[in-house]
Amino acid sequence: MKNLRQVRKFIIIKLNQLNMKNGTELIEKNCIKEESEYNK
Repeated sequence: MKNLRQVRKFIIIKLNQLNMKNGTELIEKNCIKEESEYNK
C-alpha cells in the first residue's frame, strides 16, 4: 500500500500548489478513511 500512499501525497501536494485547499482537505479525509479500511 506504500506506493498508493505516495501517489496520494503527490496528488495532495499538487492540489495545494494549485491553491485548491478545500478540495485537498476533502481528499485527505477520504484517504484517511480508505487507509483505516485497509488496516482493519
